[in-house]
Amino acid sequence: ITNPSARFRPDGTSGIINIVLKKNSKAGFNGMILANAGNRERSNGSMNLNFNTGKLNTFLIYSIRQDERNRYNQLNRTYYDSSTGTISGYYEEKGKLKARPLSHLLRAGIDYTINEHNSIGLSGSNLWSKLTRNDLVNRYYSNSSHQLTSQFDRTRHAPATEDEKDATFYWQHNFNKDGHELRFEATASSQSEDEKNYYNNIYNFPPKRSIPDNNWVNQIEKNEQVTLDYVKPISEKTSLELGYAGSFIQQDIDFYVEDFDTLQNKFVQNNVRSNRFLYNETVHALYGTFQHSFDAFSFSLGLRTEAAYTKVNLKTKDSIISNAYYQLYPTLHLAYELKKGELQLNYSRRVNRPDGDDMNPFPEYIDPLNLRAGNPKLLPEFIHSIEFGYQLKGKVFSFVPSIYYRYKYNGFTTVTKPLNDSVLLTTRENLSNDQSAGVELIFSLNLSTFFSANLSSNIFYNTIDAGSVGIAVKKSIVSTSTNFNSTFTFTPNTQLQLSCNYRSARKTAQGQFYPTFVFNMGARQDLFKKKWTVTVTLSDVFKTLQQKVTIQTPYLQQTGINSRDARVFYIGFSYRFGSSNAKKPAAEKIQYDNNL
Repeated sequence: ITNPSARFRPDGTSGIINIVLKKNSKAGFNGMILANAGNRERSNGSMNLNFNTGKLNTFLIYSIRQDERNRYNQLNRTYYDSSTGTISGYYEEKGKLKARPLSHLLRAGIDYTINEHNSIGLSGSNLWSKLTRNDLVNRYYSNSSHQLTSQFDRTRHAPATEDEKDATFYWQHNFNKDGHELRFEATASSQSEDEKNYYNNIYNFPPKRSIPDNNWVNQIEKNEQVTLDYVKPISEKTSLELGYAGSFIQQDIDFYVEDFDTLQNKFVQNNVRSNRFLYNETVHALYGTFQHSFDAFSFSLGLRTEAAYTKVNLKTKDSIISNAYYQLYPTLHLAYELKKGELQLNYSRRVNRPDGDDMNPFPEYIDPLNLRAGNPKLLPEFIHSIEFGYQLKGKVFSFVPSIYYRYKYNGFTTVTKPLNDSVLLTTRENLSNDQSAGVELIFSLNLSTFFSANLSSNIFYNTIDAGSVGIAVKKSIVSTSTNFNSTFTFTPNTQLQLSCNYRSARKTAQGQFYPTFVFNMGARQDLFKKKWTVTVTLSDVFKTLQQKVTIQTPYLQQTGINSRDARVFYIGFSYRFGSSNAKKPAAEKIQYDNNL
């Protein structure tokens, strides 16, 4: 099990909960205890136990995490009169969003080898968390002469709980020939969220007054997945894989909205804004892959056929929207070995399906003036991708340059449109197409045992055709993204790591994202024959992590900046114990809390 709590913590090494437990041929008991403390009263800890008798392998993991999330946003708008093109007004917004979630994760599992041909396993987990959001947003409206016409603050107090459960069962049969196997696996999961939002609009100008409203959200999602996979080596150079995969998703989102009635002096339900949304998605897939090699040349040919069925039930409006589609997704991989390196040519067709939130047309009234909602008519996006690359390996380095072209149609995009003079709606739409052509470079260097580095860079030319959403002009830009990390190993027990990430500007249907940059550093010290480990990390060293976004339309020009307190410091201690027969867990990769 590698990193079973990754989704439990958004920050990699901020939690350093990275557990690797493997079955061993000899009996043994081992485990690890971990504790971390960070700035702003962040903390977390975990304990994991693993017991193996050869045929029977069991594990138990418990983790607890106390986090601190502070987000900041700034928004500036200029409104235009669509008929004359003149400025009609200005809007400014400053917000601070604070949350302090507490999470618990319990995970356990068992694997049993029945005989030399059959093994079974059962595992499950429960993630429970609670948090309270406290937001304050200051809003200022001005006329075309910059004279203040309205100023009010919108506050939010929102206690919430989330509960996630999942269980997985597998059976695997190994035939007499190595690599010849049949595996069945079934997973069932559920997620429930209960959030109560208590809002208040506090008007400071004109005359002071307070107008509260409440918005309660109850969301339940169930997901079942079944796979049956068969692999057969036909010869030393030929193999065949066949299988079935089924996915079944049900989602129920219930919004309850109430306003304060001053005449009755109580809250009453708002029947217009209250709503219920049901979403069901079923996907049946059959797939096959054939691999063969002769001398220096090898190829892999795959085909996946899918039948997908979706049903959107707008319960409040008594309306049902159904969609069924059948698609083929071929893949082709060609490789040719040279004296130094390997040439590769790959082609694939893929799909990204919208989820329930993307298709829910009912807005959640976090902000009555800036609504966000999905689109029940949103279509899945399809991507054609072709890539040609070369892999070169030396004694101390590897270099993988490649060129690629990707064509995406029905691509998802976010669009903001006016509902009236004061209310904007941000929703999801399908682009006509999105094309990218570029060069990707991956370089790794390992100089003895002291220094190693990895660099990946992607430079591409991107063109967006948003004619389907009413934007006639195509948009193009040259963009790049670069990831770099380096590790200095001063002694076998002492490491220092530096990493950075840069992403240049990107076009959107209505504007663009501006560049982002973040720099992190971390260190690890092993003690007492690596039974003890001390890890220190500092994320966003230079406090540069923020995202600037612009929108420009005939009726609106907007600039928004989102940021957070990403300079996060953590110090962690871990202790490994157990039988010497058990294989020691691998050292965890240092990661950082640098997500917006």
